[in-house]
Amino acid sequence: MMGEETFHPDTRALLTYGRALSGAPAAHAKKGRADQVLNRLFVLERTKDGRWPLRSFGAELIPLFGRDLKDQDFASLWLPQDVKMLAALMEAASAASEPAIARIIGDVAGGKVLGAEILLTPLRFDEHL
Repeated sequence: MMGEETFHPDTRALLTYGRALSGAPAAHAKKGRADQVLNRLFVLERTKDGRWPLRSFGAELIPLFGRDLKDQDFASLWLPQDVKMLAALMEAASAASEPAIARIIGDVAGGKVLGAEILLTPLRFDEHL
């Protein structure tokens, strides 16, 4: 992906790891790098009824947000217009079966401001398995 050199090292590691899992040629993951970011990750689910429950929330994120957000609806953390943009980005990533990255700035616990990248990686599964 053009411009990847501007992404955070964690984002680049996860992109490389995802490509390696999918068998993409020239995907050479740096050993251990993706594993090092697990405590800074969250996983959300996009449900059929439009909710985005957080299924996991990394330990290093809890101090930033002042609590564990596991099981909270991720959409509830955003303004309505931002939810629409994130939903459109999720839909585009899902339709293309490709990752997408959102760069965000938001308020967190204690009045602090957080700049972050959100890597959206569509995960598909066969419901018949």
